[in-house]
Amino acid sequence: MGLAQWNDIWLNEGFACYAEWLWREHAHGVHAAISARHHYDILARLPQDLLLSDPGPHLMFDDRVYKRGALTVHALRCVLGDAAFFRTIQRYVAAGRHSVVEPIDLRNLCEQACAEEGIDVACFHEVWNSWLYRRELPAFPGS
Repeated sequence: MGLAQWNDIWLNEGFACYAEWLWREHAHGVHAAISARHHYDILARLPQDLLLSDPGPHLMFDDRVYKRGALTVHALRCVLGDAAFFRTIQRYVAAGRHSVVEPIDLRNLCEQACAEEGIDVACFHEVWNSWLYRRELPAFPGS
């Protein structure tokens, strides 16, 4: 799975970082929320000048893109709940196999999960938009 545009690098790097947190959860019993909180606290002390949906060429590989991307993934997990989140991620990976992806692909599958689970899609949209399209750091996921 590859990216359709470079400005969507948060998809690759956010999932890569989140996968590390998931491994820590699996291997050492440290829930991903603890890793997320640690990195959230670091991001909160840094400049809030990054737009995750389009960080630009100078910030594209900034660690804030990677960690905010992972926090976005964690926020999706909080909105969807574990079962729907992991099912959605499996669908996302399967649908993107041997092709390129864009955020809309993930968004559409999350909206589908909301419909299946009876989750208010407006709640999902607020989380999605606050993490991707606003510079200021949203509240910690699940708080």
